[in-house]
Amino acid sequence: MAAMLVAACPAQAEWKVTPTLLVSEIWTDNVNLTEDALAHSDLITQVSPGITVLNRSRRLTVEATAQVHAFAYLRDSDKRNLSDPAIVGQSLDPQDTERTYRGNLRGELARDLFYVDASASRGQQSISPFGPRPSGDLYSNRNRTEIDSWSISPYLTRSFGSVASGMLRFTRDSVGGGDALGYRGTGGNTLLATLDSGPAFRTVGWGVSYVKQKLDGAEYGDSSNENLSTKLRYVISNRLSLLANAGYDRYDYEGLGGSDQGANWSLGFAWSPSLRTNLEATLGRHFYGTTGTLSALHRSRHTTWNISYDDIVTTSRQQFLLPSTFDTAGLLDSMFATAYPDPIERQRVVAAYIQSNGLPPSLTDSVNYLSNRFLRQKSLRASMGFRKDRKS
Repeated sequence: MAAMLVAACPAQAEWKVTPTLLVSEIWTDNVNLTEDALAHSDLITQVSPGITVLNRSRRLTVEATAQVHAFAYLRDSDKRNLSDPAIVGQSLDPQDTERTYRGNLRGELARDLFYVDASASRGQQSISPFGPRPSGDLYSNRNRTEIDSWSISPYLTRSFGSVASGMLRFTRDSVGGGDALGYRGTGGNTLLATLDSGPAFRTVGWGVSYVKQKLDGAEYGDSSNENLSTKLRYVISNRLSLLANAGYDRYDYEGLGGSDQGANWSLGFAWSPSLRTNLEATLGRHFYGTTGTLSALHRSRHTTWNISYDDIVTTSRQQFLLPSTFDTAGLLDSMFATAYPDPIERQRVVAAYIQSNGLPPSLTDSVNYLSNRFLRQKSLRASMGFRKDRKS
């Protein structure tokens, strides 16, 4: 498949390979985020060589970055090999090295028909929701473990004139790491089929989707879930639409009860009073209780405001395979949308802004802690960006 993607690339595709090097000095009064009685200060030298690979052409997009972080401690002789009483298997010793990488690929194998997406990542993740959260202090291993994930997803898309468009996607993925802590790696196979109305349906839009996923786990047994959903959108005006959703969910797993299932429905609206403001909200019920969603976006000349709320059934492994909660480029793209309406020019400006200010690729992590269970997650997120032009 990789050879097919390379052969499909236009000859004028431009690859950019950029080596990077970060050297920093860090002083901390608690080198591994331990209890006060065990804490000690240290001066840490961090050296992080890395590489970034980018390619954006009509038929192939590749974004990948990898880094090796090496740490040297001034008080190396004072490091102690003690067990952390709070978390089994964790050490009070900070790390000497850390490897991180993240890559995404999207290729078009047959024009407007056959595509493939692929991704791979490695990084630190929280073990418990009640301990320190991973941040920029990569030398610490307190309440953290390494998680590796990858996925590959070929899919077909087809447009049926102005009547409808459909997609059929298969995904094979894997999540591993944290074996010593009771979290076991799993592999998954997912089938997704969608069919949505086209431009011919101007007043009443509709859509149907079906998802079936099977997970294989050596430690906790196999599990599966099926989700069927339908949606309707009634356009009252170019600013206001009414929304309705209905479906059925089924979750099968090894454990007490063995399965959960039931119908769901929701009603809501979408309101766009201007090109700079969008509001969408729904309220309904699933078999696990009352639920709802909210998405609000407002842009002005110098600011962008974003608020969202969702209530879903998910798993830790499913979130490892999703993009970060707040993508830095996505947030800045909305902030620069007014000043740079052209998307290509805006993409260039956003990339330059991230590089010049040394911003991370994501602003927060979407995974709370390690768990092999299905869980209900309610998330409320808000962000605000401010940009002020300076005239020389």
